[in-house]
Amino acid sequence: MIRTSDRLAGTLPDPIQSESSVTSESANEPKLSAGVKRNQRYRQHLKEDPLQYTAYREKETQHLKLYKANLTHEQKDFEREKTRIRVAEWRKR
Repeated sequence: MIRTSDRLAGTLPDPIQSESSVTSESANEPKLSAGVKRNQRYRQHLKEDPLQYTAYREKETQHLKLYKANLTHEQKDFEREKTRIRVAEWRKR
């Protein structure tokens, strides 16, 4: 049993304080899903081997070209608008 006097004396951490300090540290960092973290580790691992990374980039380039070739007119307009907004915000800096 934990006594309140022990917490006040500083011998035991306050569970409420320790939880809030953990959340405040991670509040600045975006929460990433396990899949995103795994992909980041995979790409970092690929970058360590230039030959393997080059092959990966070529494969991704072909994948994106195929994706963009199959976009509908409405999807292209939507992507173009997103790009226009992103570039406008970048130019403001």
